[in-house]
Amino acid sequence: MRPGQGAQSLFGKSRKGDFLSGTGPLPHPATQRQYPMGGRVGERAGAACAARRIPNNPPGLVFRDRARNLAGMFGLLKPRVPARKRFSATVSARLEANAEVTKATVDGIQFYYHPNFLDRTQCDAMIRMIDADRRPSTLLSEQADDGFRTSESCDMSRWSPDVRPIDEAIADLLGITHENGETMQGQRYAPGQHFRAHHDYFHESEYYWQRMKNEGGQRTWTAMIYLNDVAEGGATWFPTAGIRVAPKRGLLLAWNNMKPDGTPNEMTLHEGMPVEKGVKYIITKWFREASWLAQAGM
Repeated sequence: MRPGQGAQSLFGKSRKGDFLSGTGPLPHPATQRQYPMGGRVGERAGAACAARRIPNNPPGLVFRDRARNLAGMFGLLKPRVPARKRFSATVSARLEANAEVTKATVDGIQFYYHPNFLDRTQCDAMIRMIDADRRPSTLLSEQADDGFRTSESCDMSRWSPDVRPIDEAIADLLGITHENGETMQGQRYAPGQHFRAHHDYFHESEYYWQRMKNEGGQRTWTAMIYLNDVAEGGATWFPTAGIRVAPKRGLLLAWNNMKPDGTPNEMTLHEGMPVEKGVKYIITKWFREASWLAQAGM
């Protein structure tokens, strides 16, 4: 599928069977049901999620965001914006030059998809690995919420003969050195399991940021691949961007967690919706702004 081809037929529809559909812009999450936020924190020994709740008071949220913006303007948070800006430009250009990749027709977020990135054999191999090594998914949070992320996860070694070709193919697709990639994570969602709305990027005012900054810095791009079709439920929903994606075997999604200027993009808020029937398997790869592999000692 060539860039732009089929986007209108997939986005802007919500009927059952569309694996990509636009829901249209929604109000800010703070004005809706409470949407916890946070960035998932990948580590060698196991991946966790750093989650922080959004207060129900929109003015408080606005004040917090303005305070962060002012801190960034005066250099208090010291983000590595040049590297993030470079990745925003180079990765998007590379994806748009790929005839197998389509850019989503939405505003405010760099979002792409690649149907059939993995074949059935590769997907089945990943599913077997996840089933063999899965454990309850975890959170890195000052206030743990057992109901925030209820799936199961496993780390997938990049040196495994089954994982390595996929790991390298994802890095090549995006044009990011594999050293910047965290360990790939496999995830399993049984009926009723979900991952509430969150960001993949790290909130730089949080307690964990200094450690993450020293371990490759901010997350830039995310690549996620569905390993199987799901009978009902299990969509990935970006409520503020207006994107809803139904699981489809082999489908790869890629999005930039930063804005083109290199600052975190709140429109990347997304949720793994509950599976209603069947089991959902996915793999996720997060890329940092600098080398993660060297800092992880792998």
